[in-house]
Amino acid sequence: MLDLEQYQAAFKALSHSVRLKLYEIIYAESLFCDLNEEKPLARNTISDLAKLINLSESTVAHHINILRTAHLISGKRLRNSVYLFPELRFFKVIAEAQTKIAVGTEKITRSLELQTEVELPKFKEATEFVELHGFNIFGPTGLKDNEGSIRYQLVSRRNLNQRIEVTFTPQDGKIFLARLDTKENEKASEKIAELYRKFFAA
Repeated sequence: MLDLEQYQAAFKALSHSVRLKLYEIIYAESLFCDLNEEKPLARNTISDLAKLINLSESTVAHHINILRTAHLISGKRLRNSVYLFPELRFFKVIAEAQTKIAVGTEKITRSLELQTEVELPKFKEATEFVELHGFNIFGPTGLKDNEGSIRYQLVSRRNLNQRIEVTFTPQDGKIFLARLDTKENEKASEKIAELYRKFFAA
């Protein structure tokens, strides 16, 4: 249970437009932050956040410190980087404040298996083919518990909320798509799956 001072601190911290924007980005990026990746592709470090909102790292660090003090975010260190995550207990506070953050309704699904027995060069060519059809590529990175695996994130150039993880496992040549459980990401996943299938069918 949160006391009055904690509520006040949270609302005060988020009353600043920059901190609210940072919190929204941290929330969205944290959903894709897999600390099992060799170098996480999610952009929830201070340096990445500074680039995303076009402010200096020192300015972003100042606002992040205020969010930390209000117990709205926490950090997890991986080698030389600290990845920021929202504190789950404050999601209800944010929802009641009617912010633009979607709370408790988005989940990562990893159930779509696209292809088997694909070789790495063909996977890379196929991903470049998808990029040509309206998606930006972020990555690659690997997974510490799956040697040789490769992961990209594909983001629609028309709608930045459409974001799909693509993972390739070389042991069996399989391609997996992962997405947030939303309608717009479902459409993006279907489009990307169709592009991969079109490439391999050619």
